[in-house]
Formats: sequence, structure tokens, C-alpha cells
Amino acid sequence: MHARPFLIAALVLAAASPPLAAQQRAGTAEPATGTAAFDSPPACNEADADRSIAGCTAIITARAKSRDEITAAVIARARAYVKKRDFERASADAAEAVRLAPRNASAYHVRAMVAEARADFDKALADLNEALRLDPQLTPALLDRVSIARRRGDLDRARADIAELLRRSPRDAGALEQRALLSEAGGDRAHAIADIGEVVRLQPGNARARLMRARLAIADGRGGDAIADLDEAIRLGQNDAVIILQRANAHLSAGNAAPAIADFTTVLRTSPQSAPALSGRGRAHAAAGDETRALADLNRALALDTRDAAALGARGALLAARGDTQRALADYTNAIAVAPREARYYRERAEIYVRTRDRTRAIDDYRRALEIEPANQQNVDGLRRLGARS
Repeated sequence: MHARPFLIAALVLAAASPPLAAQQRAGTAEPATGTAAFDSPPACNEADADRSIAGCTAIITARAKSRDEITAAVIARARAYVKKRDFERASADAAEAVRLAPRNASAYHVRAMVAEARADFDKALADLNEALRLDPQLTPALLDRVSIARRRGDLDRARADIAELLRRSPRDAGALEQRALLSEAGGDRAHAIADIGEVVRLQPGNARARLMRARLAIADGRGGDAIADLDEAIRLGQNDAVIILQRANAHLSAGNAAPAIADFTTVLRTSPQSAPALSGRGRAHAAAGDETRALADLNRALALDTRDAAALGARGALLAARGDTQRALADYTNAIAVAPREARYYRERAEIYVRTRDRTRAIDDYRRALEIEPANQQNVDGLRRLGARS
């Protein structure tokens, strides 16, 4: 789920509610700076993009409307076009808005949104900077600049803008969400979980935040905790194959084989060559004790992706249980080559070496597992059984 970019999200939301009004210079047709000098016309504020476009078009083509009203309608229509992912028309409207009101911050803001949607981050950033020069208090533009800076790798700029957003409003959900993303990217999972948890508390209907919290829970080994967030995200409409696959993996990590198999199968109906879904379903079948189906799915997954460490490890375990020692060792060795910091592959390969009376290799693997997971008692016990020091 990346998830839809934050810049798009902020502006699409704005299309459904009136933008903040800015001060208007008396006696002029165009505001001196800032956003439009009045709320967008109600006909442009429909949640439905098509209805919004129709309402805005009626305003734009009406001769009796003022230049300010037309500008606001053009901006609102551009946002609606973005919601429909019609970037050609959105770009044309954004350019027209800047032409009509070259000192209107919202015009530059909507043009930045279109540039970001086309992955032209340099242009998006330039327009956001201009919008903020014209109206430093235009909070949505500041939040969007955080997103662009983060994606460009300018983390100092992103942190500075987040700090300013939270200074203005300590409960700014958008800023907290961006800070969570920065923490996650920096490996600070604890702070990411804390921030995204607060976002969900503030905005329980924020499907994107729920998906992020679920992703962090799965990475933290708490797949069971992720399921409720994934269920709610799917209920809120985030039901594409990526999200269903994520829920399947959450069920699998929580030990819920049957619902995991059901979700993996749903993904495979529309994407029969999905290696992650085949790998996951194979592991779920293995957890359910269905060795035949498990091996069939894992073989298909590895034919599509030879570097799927989870599939290699799972197939290795099944082959070892069948007594196919050499093929099992080969799978574990390949899994370790792909994921050298996954302790359980060393530990499980060590157990095969124990059964084949290869004490030296068994000890070596248990020690490697212990280096990675010094608190795991299984590693200590394995060495003790072999009469080796930990």
C-alpha cells in the first residue's frame, strides 16, 4: 500500500471542503497573496469528483462570474481531476489558475500537486516553495513539502518542516504521520509506532495510517495486532491485492492458517503468478499440516522467484521432515545466502547437521544463530546438547 502520495491526499481532501480564506486587498479583483479570497463555490465542493467537475465547469463558463470565482473553480476542478487521475486536464487547469492569479498561493499549490503526481519532484518543490512564500501559513503546502523532501532524501528539511507543523498544532495528524514515516525509514520502529498510533487515535477512519500501523506491527512480530487494522482498512475501501496480501501475511504470522490461505487464494485468483502469494499460501498449508499442497505452492513460488528466503526455508523444513536431507540443506544454504541475518535458518540447518552427525557444522551454525539472537535460548540449548560452549 505505499498508499497514495500525501501531496495528492491533502489536495483531494481539500476538494471536498472549502479552503481557508485569505485576506483580499480591497478594490482589486485578485488577492495580493495567499489562497483564494473566498471559499470555493459549493458546487465545486462535492466529494464525488465527477459532480465537482460538472459544478466547477458551470461556474467557469458562466460569464457573470468574477475572476476570483473562476480562479477558485479552476483550482477546485484541478483537484477533482487529480482525484480521477486525469493528470492532463489537471495540469491544464493548474496552469490556468497560475495565469489567472499569479499571486495566489493555492494556484501554485495545486500545480505542485500535479507535478508530484507525475514524479517531477523538482517542479513540485519549486511550486510549493512559491506557495509558502506567498502564504507562509498555508499548512497543507507545508505538509506536502515534507512529503516531497522526505522522498527526495532531504531529511533535514523534512524534519524542520515537521517541527514547524507540530509547533503550530501538536496534534497535526499529517505531521505525525510524516514523522512516523521518517522514523520507520531510519529504523526507529518504536517512535514510528507511537506516532502512527496517535494518528489512528486522532483519525480512526484514516485507512493509510491503519495500513502503516499494521505494517509496523508485522515487522515487529505482532501479526495478530495488525489484523484488526487491516480489516478496518479493507472495510474503508482499501481492498486491493496488496492489502489483502498484507492481511494474509498477518494471519500467517499470527498462526491463523485458514484465513491466511483464504486471503492468499483471493490474491491468486486475480494474480495467479504472484510469487509472494504462492510462497505465503505454501507456508500456510505447511502450518496447517497439508504437506502436498505446501510443496506444490512453494515449488511454484521458487520457480518464479529463486531468492524468496521464506519459501526456501519453508521448503527446506518440509524436505527435512521427509528425510530428503541433501535437498533440505541446499534450500537452507540458499536461504542463508539471501537472508544472512535470519537466525532461524542457521538454527534449522544445524538441526539437520545434528541428525546427519556433522557435529562441527552443527556447532558452527548454532553459534552463528547465537551471534544474531543472543537472547534466544534455543541457540544456547543446541550448543549445550552438543557439548559446546556458547
